Amino acid sequence: MNFNKVFLVGEVSRDIEVRKTKNGLSVGEFRLTTLHTKKNGEKDACPVDVTVWGDQADELEDKLFRGLIVQLDGRLSFNSYESKDGETKSKHQIVASKVEKVDTGSPAAQQEEALQEDDIPF
Repeated sequence: MNFNKVFLVGEVSRDIEVRKTKNGLSVGEFRLTTLHTKKNGEKDACPVDVTVWGDQADELEDKLFRGLIVQLDGRLSFNSYESKDGETKSKHQIVASKVEKVDTGSPAAQQEEALQEDDIPF
């Protein structure tokens, strides 16, 4: 049995860049960073590249920007590619099927919410 489903909530840490494929299909790419607080209080940041396709990429182009808190559903993908210097590289990324803004209220509310999350012991 195989299952590949990802659900993340985090902060957009690189603005979305939308381009068209040779066939005219829109593809958007951005970076999402999630935080995990370890038991010792240290924060562990986990940035991941996210790809969105088609109409969703077009819709997000003017709405998705650095600092925005979003939740997404998608799947984990593994890609290999050749760099400009001819070296083969690979990376994991998320292919999102749904991206939505998380309503966090005012910036002060966001800061208060972050402080409360810090108090969670896991």
